[in-house]
Amino acid sequence: MKIFTLTLNPAFDVHCLTDKFETGRESFFEVLSKEACGKGINISRALCSAGVENSAFIVAGRDNSDEFDDALTDVDDVYFSCIDGRIRENFILHDKTGKETRVSFNGAPAPKGLFDKVEKTLETFDVKINGDTVVTFTGSLPVGIGTAAAKRFVKKLKSRGAKVVLDCRSFTLADILELKPFLIKPNRDELSGYIGREVRDISDMKNIAEELYKKGVENALISAGADGAVLANADGVFYKKPPEIKAASTIGAGDSMIAGFLYAYMKGEKGEGLIKYAVAFGAAACLREGTLPPKMKDIKEIYKTI
Repeated sequence: MKIFTLTLNPAFDVHCLTDKFETGRESFFEVLSKEACGKGINISRALCSAGVENSAFIVAGRDNSDEFDDALTDVDDVYFSCIDGRIRENFILHDKTGKETRVSFNGAPAPKGLFDKVEKTLETFDVKINGDTVVTFTGSLPVGIGTAAAKRFVKKLKSRGAKVVLDCRSFTLADILELKPFLIKPNRDELSGYIGREVRDISDMKNIAEELYKKGVENALISAGADGAVLANADGVFYKKPPEIKAASTIGAGDSMIAGFLYAYMKGEKGEGLIKYAVAFGAAACLREGTLPPKMKDIKEIYKTI
């Protein structure tokens, strides 16, 4: 089975450090790193780190796409579909207390017919989307692209047999239930937004995940940060919690969870194995600064203690 990650709205993540950050006052920061990111790219990077073959398809502003490409040294197979404009920069502000503040910007406006352009790019590289394919559709939609167009594209992928992973805040719960994806991975706050009320506890999460599965989501994976994650699928409803760790950064941990799930799926794991690897990948990603992928040795150690 082949895995393709799709990143429609990539970004440079610029990590900066200050002694103390206060709104309304001038603050001085040291730039720690500048990384080429996007949820799909983060998934590809984590999969590559674990030795899983995959391809990353990126819609990028051509003004700085070369710089972006140069930064993807740890992603093995990359395809670009370029549009006018620049790839955006997001700033992640770190202070000495360990708090992170993320400042995100809109990217280059996408042209009409963006998904037609993506399909032509796939055809150019002779990419076959079929029943032996997983496609991750993750991250925010670029400016100029509506949910209706995105849904049509996802439905076209599914009509070709692809297993579609959805992790996109642009979709409502009704959209998700209409699309019936292979995998979703909302966090607890996102899940609260979907259902219109606060998620009370893990038991509540398990009930909601099971309901999502019954309504057509093949794998409903819900993350709760340090409290672990819940998975509902045909094998049952599972809850796993990682060990206590000292997190260096939580940016991209959810994307690594998706990578962990897909890693386990490619290994032929079922319910419990799927969620254990998802949790292990997510926790291991938190041990690394910035948006770096988890290390396999950390994943293996954490997996043993879940």
